[in-house]
Amino acid sequence: LLSVNGEPPKEWLDLQSRLLSYQKELTALGIRDYQVVGLDYEEAELGDGQSKGETVLHRMNIVGHITHLLFIGMLAALPAMLLNLPVGLASRIYSNRKRKAALAASKVKVKGYDVMLSERVLCSIVLVPTLWVTYAALLFFFTNLDGPALAVCVTSFPLFSYWSIMAAESGMVDVKDLRPYVMKLIPSARRRLTALPATRKALRKDLRKMIRLIGPTLGELYYGKQLDWQKITLETRKMTSSTELENKKDE
Repeated sequence: LLSVNGEPPKEWLDLQSRLLSYQKELTALGIRDYQVVGLDYEEAELGDGQSKGETVLHRMNIVGHITHLLFIGMLAALPAMLLNLPVGLASRIYSNRKRKAALAASKVKVKGYDVMLSERVLCSIVLVPTLWVTYAALLFFFTNLDGPALAVCVTSFPLFSYWSIMAAESGMVDVKDLRPYVMKLIPSARRRLTALPATRKALRKDLRKMIRLIGPTLGELYYGKQLDWQKITLETRKMTSSTELENKKDE
């Protein structure tokens, strides 16, 4: 931009407009760019011109994703409620009170999220083993489990806690990846989704072409393997200041 006095070429502006339109379309459909790649593979054309998204097999794929999501959710529900939920609620309440107290005592802090995060970590470090010991005492006094069985249960607490976290994370990924499949059931959204892979492919091609075109004009910034970004930032600021001064003189 500095080399063209702040007036980029028309091709640059057109590409920028297309990229913004593509991003707006993704936002409107509620999907991410990486999910468009999967749509490209799923739009294999059949002999009658119907896309795979309109076949019974593809709709069974949607049912499979929903079933997998429900299974993962049920798998994570019990250990999450017993091992993670009490600690999470208690640490949230405690850290929020500490955050309010820190905000009241400070004239610098704006939100106090750093205090809340630190207090939540410290609280969890104390509450997690305390909760496990509490469960171990309950199993010891109110069940007929023998020593080895009790030891297996107690030593399994970390495993089940980690398992529930990973299962919940996998479930959230499934929720995000499920949206394109559900959107394909809506005729208007299905047509827009079908057009996205071709749009993305054309944008990627034109963007690479633009980079190859303007890249060499950037000199070391384009060819250099190890760059001093602090030096580059200072030089850019100087060039920007000088350009603004020249523009003011011209006015």
